[in-house]
Amino acid sequence: MNESIHNLVEEYIQKCNAAIEIDNNKRAKEVWYEVSGIFGALIPGYFDFLSGRVCEERCQEDIPRIVGKLRAYSAKLNHDTEIARCSQPVTTMTQSTSIDINATFSQATNFVMDSESFSPQETSEILAKIKELKNLANSREETLSKWDKVKPILEWTIARGIEVAPVFIPLIATAIK
Repeated sequence: MNESIHNLVEEYIQKCNAAIEIDNNKRAKEVWYEVSGIFGALIPGYFDFLSGRVCEERCQEDIPRIVGKLRAYSAKLNHDTEIARCSQPVTTMTQSTSIDINATFSQATNFVMDSESFSPQETSEILAKIKELKNLANSREETLSKWDKVKPILEWTIARGIEVAPVFIPLIATAIK
């Protein structure tokens, strides 16, 4: 991932975390507008499920969601960079693919474990789905067989919506390759 974008995302995650710690709606509102002004156009669906856009008095509630969106965006950028790196000559593709698959799934697992957006039960369910996809990605099954096994996870992802889609869509694509 472009290092400057990664640093920018991390900087704003820290600002959000600081706003959460001081528990001040005025500061939360400032951070909400600052982060939303930068990332609202970059992150698809950024404003979905943010209450601050409707009611400025509730910006404080949005800050943990914004942190989750920034982490998902960072994970997606990392995944896109890994995909671009995979377009190496065929002679090194096998070795690179297994490393990239493990890195992709590790990043997703770390994102979910670090996220404060999910309850412990949701976290367990999400981690189980990630493990299931990782096992499928590492299997030697035919693509059609993998696709049949991925369909229920895709349906689950769609039902969960924007909370998990940025994490699971790249994993699903990786699993059926």
